[in-house]
Amino acid sequence: MLGKTYLSDEVSTSLNDTMKKMPPITRREKEVLQLITEGLTNVEIAQKLFVSVPTVNTHRKSLLEKLDSKNTAILIGKAIKLGLV
Repeated sequence: MLGKTYLSDEVSTSLNDTMKKMPPITRREKEVLQLITEGLTNVEIAQKLFVSVPTVNTHRKSLLEKLDSKNTAILIGKAIKLGLV
C-alpha cells in the first residue's frame, strides 16, 4: 500500500494509550537508547556522545524507569515494540 504502515483500530488505540502513559523521552535519551540497541557499552556511548560515563548511566536508568524495564534486554524489546528505535 504505497510503502505506508497501516494499523487496525484496536492496535492503534492500544499503541496510543501506551504512548500517553509513558513519560516523554528526551532527544538525548533516544540517542542513548539507539546506541544501546547497537550493543555499545556505557563507556563507548559516553565517548561517542562526548559525555561522561555517569551521565550515560543516568540516561540508562531514566530509560529503564520510563519504559518500566527491569533490565536492558526488556528495555530494548519495549523500545522496538513502541517504535522508539
